Amino acid sequence: MEKNRISPITISKTGAKPPQYISVNPRDALTFDGKSEHVRTIEATLRLKNISEQLVAFKVKTTRPKSYCVRPNSGVIQPQEERIVDVIMQSFDNLPTEALKHKFQIQATPVSSMDQDISDVFKYSLQPVQEHRLKCAWKNVILTDGSNFTNTEGSIEPMSTQPETLVTKIFQTPTLTTQRRQEAKQQEQGSSLEGSGKQPDLASDIRLGKDAQHAQQVGKADDRLIQTSVAQSHEQQQSKLIGDRTTAQKKSEVSVPTQKTSTPVATSTGSERRHGEATVYSNKATYAQLFLVFLAFVIGVLVGRFVL
Repeated sequence: MEKNRISPITISKTGAKPPQYISVNPRDALTFDGKSEHVRTIEATLRLKNISEQLVAFKVKTTRPKSYCVRPNSGVIQPQEERIVDVIMQSFDNLPTEALKHKFQIQATPVSSMDQDISDVFKYSLQPVQEHRLKCAWKNVILTDGSNFTNTEGSIEPMSTQPETLVTKIFQTPTLTTQRRQEAKQQEQGSSLEGSGKQPDLASDIRLGKDAQHAQQVGKADDRLIQTSVAQSHEQQQSKLIGDRTTAQKKSEVSVPTQKTSTPVATSTGSERRHGEATVYSNKATYAQLFLVFLAFVIGVLVGRFVL
């Protein structure tokens, strides 16, 4: 497709009605229906009909030539003949930020033959040129970020496919600080009304009083909750310290008797060992003495025989 921008509409100096060579369907907006499907291209159909009695050349222009493919983008239509033009949208990168800038323009002018160069026709033609502009509309188009985009009759309505989460609800809920700021602002407005001499509305005063009372109740509840949590944490710390001390005392009481009882056992074991060793030594001395007595007896007997 030729990358030509939409030219400004020419207005006749005489104020005459612009010529009508072809009829354009749709007339106001070209709608691209994505059908809520993840697709790369979306196609729309444009119908051009020659309503004159002569050959008419047409040309389709767009403000976003990189986003669309038009087949055919130019040609010659015979009298009372209809030509179908396929417009394929092949890029969603600039949606929805530049949705209102997507437009089409159809130009038409009479020609003398079917083989005439279309580009030269619209540059050097002496005949009046019909110009018809179309807006773009989108319906249930899934964008690259996964959101569902709809733009009909010039209004932009991007709709996210992700459900509302609890976090978004929390952030959307006004906090206590916001309520207090609103209350202070309302009080300032009331004081300004009193200074200007205007009588404030009774209903608004009652509403302000109720809001202030509600804010005070919420603030008191928050203070009680904070005090209760602090007291609970203090009690937990004290109970933990008391439990640690009790455990340490029990451990010390258990370890002391164990040492006292273990010392006598070790002492008794050592005395028994020494007593046993002394008994063995005494037994060995007795055996030696007996052996010496026996040896002296034998020696005496032998000596007596030799003497006799």
